[in-house]
Amino acid sequence: MFSDLPAGCILAAHSAKLPSAGGDAVAVLAVATTFSSGIRVGMSNRSFPPVTQASEGEPYIHSRLQIEYLGPTAPTSPEIRERGYLKCVRREDEKDRAGGYTFALACRRALQEAMFALYFAPQLHELEQEDSYMDES
Repeated sequence: MFSDLPAGCILAAHSAKLPSAGGDAVAVLAVATTFSSGIRVGMSNRSFPPVTQASEGEPYIHSRLQIEYLGPTAPTSPEIRERGYLKCVRREDEKDRAGGYTFALACRRALQEAMFALYFAPQLHELEQEDSYMDES
């Protein structure tokens, strides 16, 4: 469009398009007084509300989780190796080891899940819970 013309010609073409109000008229733009959020422009009031301090509670004390298995205890890792349970589990490869998988861990977890709630009897369990509630009150 204007890229091949000299700068003087380009300026003359643009000034010809401006509405003439007697001489060099400069278009006056309306000055923005507020942002779209409603805050006025130029307000330098920097008083922020004070930061509220969170009340400190009691420090956390870790206590070991007590799980009621309702079944026989699962064998320990050395017992799993001695009894040959690891023959039934897929061996881990390099990628599995990088992700934290070990075949001993998988075997132990499977045995724990198999023995969990093995002796569970709903009627007996409900009676035991009722008795424990009676003892507390």
